[in-house]
Amino acid sequence: MAPRLNKRQQREKEELAALESLNLGANEEGEVLENEDIEVTPAPKPRMGGFASLALTEDAPSEESEKDEASTVSKRAPKKSRKKRKSKSPAGENAAEDPPKGTSHPKAKGKGKGARKGKADEDDIDEILKQMSAKYPDLKAASSRSGKAPSRRRELWELFSVMPTYLDGDEELRRFFGSKVVNSNRPTSSRRVNTPLRSQLTRPPPDWHGIKPAQGLSMRQLTDQERKRKPYAMNDEKWWTVEHSHSYKKVEAEFLAAVAIGDANGIAMVLQLNPWHIDALLQLGEVFKQQEDYSHATDLTSRALYAYERSFATSFNITSGVNRLDFDFIENRPLFLAVHRTILQLQRRGCMRTAFEFSRFLLELDPHVDPHGAFLHLDFLAPRSGMNDWLLKLWDIWEDVDMEEALGPDDEPERLNPKYLPGMSFARALALWNKEIDRGDKSHHESTAALKEAILSFPSILPVLADKAGVNLPGEVRALPSMRIETGWMPEDPARSAIHLLSHLYAHRSHPIWKQPTHSEWLQRTVTSMTSTLREKGTNDSPLLQRSLEFFRTGPTLSICRHVIVCEIRNLIGFFSPMTVPSSMNAFDPLPPPTSLTAYNKAYFGNIIKVSPRDQATRIEQLRQGIRQNLARLGQDDAELMREFEAVLEANRNALQAGIEGAPDGEAMPGAFEPDGHVDQQEPIDDPHPAGEAPTTEAGE
Repeated sequence: MAPRLNKRQQREKEELAALESLNLGANEEGEVLENEDIEVTPAPKPRMGGFASLALTEDAPSEESEKDEASTVSKRAPKKSRKKRKSKSPAGENAAEDPPKGTSHPKAKGKGKGARKGKADEDDIDEILKQMSAKYPDLKAASSRSGKAPSRRRELWELFSVMPTYLDGDEELRRFFGSKVVNSNRPTSSRRVNTPLRSQLTRPPPDWHGIKPAQGLSMRQLTDQERKRKPYAMNDEKWWTVEHSHSYKKVEAEFLAAVAIGDANGIAMVLQLNPWHIDALLQLGEVFKQQEDYSHATDLTSRALYAYERSFATSFNITSGVNRLDFDFIENRPLFLAVHRTILQLQRRGCMRTAFEFSRFLLELDPHVDPHGAFLHLDFLAPRSGMNDWLLKLWDIWEDVDMEEALGPDDEPERLNPKYLPGMSFARALALWNKEIDRGDKSHHESTAALKEAILSFPSILPVLADKAGVNLPGEVRALPSMRIETGWMPEDPARSAIHLLSHLYAHRSHPIWKQPTHSEWLQRTVTSMTSTLREKGTNDSPLLQRSLEFFRTGPTLSICRHVIVCEIRNLIGFFSPMTVPSSMNAFDPLPPPTSLTAYNKAYFGNIIKVSPRDQATRIEQLRQGIRQNLARLGQDDAELMREFEAVLEANRNALQAGIEGAPDGEAMPGAFEPDGHVDQQEPIDDPHPAGEAPTTEAGE
């Protein structure tokens, strides 16, 4: 015998039957449902709302029943998207007007009053905008400039976007050699760290936890007035600069005083008291590198990167591809140098993919001028690390972006086009070859055509590359005037001096790739097949070479010279213009640009430096005594060494005095001797970050 139903169960059964009859009647009359995906509540556990039961039954439930039902519905009834029915029957109309809760009925999209009202509002707004554009045409132009970036420019920003996953050189080595091999060469630390330091540019070791956090650096965005100095800057780019606090400037003065007299111990003392001072880290890292202590040099460079990263503003995101750092500020230039040295260290370790990612970051900081020659690394690293699509896309869209920006002839000399670099043409041919290998194309028609185009555009690179890669060129090709190898600066043709320098640089760095048997045979076969073409061409320059010569019409740019100096390729310094490179320069700031806006002068320090002649003389005498004591301990009395030291000291003193005379408004360089009777009447400047107050983006927060 079936169990007896209570009052609530009986009412639910009646409601379910009534609903089924309604649905059956609507389907018989041909009702069209716009939403066919209607879920029917299963019969064993029907749940209806209180208002639905009032509408469909005559029995009024008690107060308790309504409360129970309401709580049950709120817990179990799923939320469905409802659409309004279109029905001609009275039953359908009533159901549409008073739908029961807990059921899902179709509702027509955009048919309600809200949709019609929203449509009317949109029409009104469009009409107002149209009237405003006609009345104020400048507003339309401004809104288009501040809107979304053009498509090709967005693609270019994506190419500059850094992938933090590939910024770890140790991880790249683990992929090749395994974790055991890599970790076995890493020094173990007994120090246990619960919260490791977080960084994208470096992998902080545990011993960094014992160092007090970096302080004294902050970052701000350039104003519109400051951006106007760069006509090539694009609208959606964000330009930044780093600022030094009052306390950081004091440490900078101590560091420069030690550098002025060549006191390495003084630099080490500055770093011991201020372990995150950028210039001291880079200067001492260079000393370790000269001693071939690459481990300590790498550690100091990584600390400099970490100190800079702690000062990054929240909006300075290296993965966006739109953030730039102004190279004209001396506070920013050490970051370029630290990234460049990191690239060289990674290449020496064989971490080519990581070196490519840091080169991309170096390019992102200023892709228009490329002050440290990131392109000169990328033409080797892109095909070497398998980033073939990246290189080919860069080649294709760079000039399209220039066309979108409508850059005029006045802007062209200031903005570097990677096609003007000889190595990029040969790297493009290699990238096409690699892609053909990946898809199994053994004909290599496209890559061979690109290689022929590269040889015709920049023939100066062919004999140098062939000699280093061991490729035998036909004698007829060797005898051509365009195949002549230059070894230094040509005063009668500065532009070709730059082209020959770039040719030597690419061959110096990329010849291991072309030395592989498949590539060397391909190069030799291609050159042999185009012997007659090269002979007919003679000394006529290709259109691409003509544009490149026009860009380098004054000789190698400062960016190229700076790149060669940082990479220490000494045999290429002979290609520099005699007027380009000064007789002496600082290792922490090689070849500062002539457009520099800040320098370590009185405008930077204000009244921070207070060095009396007596203190300076005392420090120099202490340095002399230390050298004599070291020589005596070694049992030597090297008068020649002392004379060399005095000559270096005098040269530094003369350079400092020259800085005083050449500085505008009598600005003194740090460490310079003040004239007798000099009294500094300058009022103390207001420091933007007084002692005890940290800036909003201060490093170490």
